[in-house]
Amino acid sequence: LIPLGGHALRQMQAAHQQGDVVEVSASKPRSRSTHNWYFAMIQNAWQNLPEWLQHEDWAKSAEHLRAYALIATGQCTTHTLLMEDNRQAAACALLLRAKAPMAVTVAEGNVVVHHEPISQSERSMSGIEFKLSAEKVIGWICAEVLDCEPAQLMEASA
Repeated sequence: LIPLGGHALRQMQAAHQQGDVVEVSASKPRSRSTHNWYFAMIQNAWQNLPEWLQHEDWAKSAEHLRAYALIATGQCTTHTLLMEDNRQAAACALLLRAKAPMAVTVAEGNVVVHHEPISQSERSMSGIEFKLSAEKVIGWICAEVLDCEPAQLMEASA
């Protein structure tokens, strides 16, 4: 196999010597229809949020809703920081919220827990990984936010 593009080739040359045996996995990228379906569903879910939820930080935009749903379904990176006191934890949480507005950051006592959603970019996920991730997100939004079935949201998105 020969890596496509100069950057990929340089990475391979830096990481391996000629004759090395390497494991390669091939995966198909996400389909355009799956990508479009997912983002249409997110947009429709956001546009149909119950009024009593529209003031939530995660309801500011469809992107905020998507990020929050990724975190709620465990598709995130979590960091726990132990600070010296409550004041320092509150200041740290404030700084983290400003730096990562799509993240969920909570300060409880002198502990800060910071959840940052994973990337769903095409470079970060294969087609299968994206489909599974999207299904988790849509399933959570339907069950926990909209109280509907994914099929109902899909009908409304069409």
